[in-house]
Amino acid sequence: MHYAHQTKLDQEEIARLNLELERATEAKSEFLARMSHEIRTPMNSLLGVAELLAETSLTTEQSEYVRIFRRAGDNLLSVINDILDFSKGRSRTDRAGVCSGSIWRNVVQGAIDLVSVRARAKGLSLSHEIQPDVAPRWLGDPGRLRQILLNLLVMR
Repeated sequence: MHYAHQTKLDQEEIARLNLELERATEAKSEFLARMSHEIRTPMNSLLGVAELLAETSLTTEQSEYVRIFRRAGDNLLSVINDILDFSKGRSRTDRAGVCSGSIWRNVVQGAIDLVSVRARAKGLSLSHEIQPDVAPRWLGDPGRLRQILLNLLVMR
C-alpha cells in the first residue's frame, strides 16, 4: 500500500513539473517572438535608410561602407528570423540545400567584407582565396556558413 501511495505522489509531482516546464517553455517562446519582432522593425528601418543612401551620390569609399552596412543588416535580420523561427518551434535545418559555388563565394566575400573595416582600422589587411578545384555545388545552409565564418574571423 505504501509503495502504491508513493508512486501516485511521484506521478503527481512529475505531472506538476511537466506543467511548469510547459509554461516556462511557452513564456520563453513568447519572449523570443516579441523581442525578435521588436528588433526586426528598427532593423528594417535601418536597412531602408541604407538603401536610400545607396541611391545618392557617394564616393567609392562611402558606397563600399553602405554596401557593407546593408550586408551586415541583412545578416542580423537573418539571425533575428532564426530567433523567431526557434521561438515558433521551427528549425533552421529546413533551409539547407544544394547551393551553387557563386552563392558560397558571395557568403565568404560577404563575411570578409563585414570584418574588413575593423581590420583596416587596426592596420590589417584581410584577403581570401577560394581554390579553383572547390566543388561548384555544395549542400548546406549559406546563413549558417556565414555565421561560422564571422565567428572565426572576429575571434580575438
